[in-house]
Amino acid sequence: STDEKLQQLPIWQRYERCLKPAFGEVKVWSWEPDSGIRPCPVYCRHCVLATQKEGVPEYVSKSFLDETFLVDGKTTLRDY
Repeated sequence: STDEKLQQLPIWQRYERCLKPAFGEVKVWSWEPDSGIRPCPVYCRHCVLATQKEGVPEYVSKSFLDETFLVDGKTTLRDY
């Protein structure tokens, strides 16, 4: 998706109202590779744990860790 698509949804007004005063800029998808943004640790942990639950194939966990990249497009979640 893109920020432009999201801006067309009714929820966008809420994003701007709640986030713009605190952060100055409202982005979801269009962060630059050098922005330094990192995953929320708690949410990231929950996602990793979900891939490690019983019954989830091992390849799913490996794929999630090795094929999910940070905004820089180089650092995998596993390396992070």
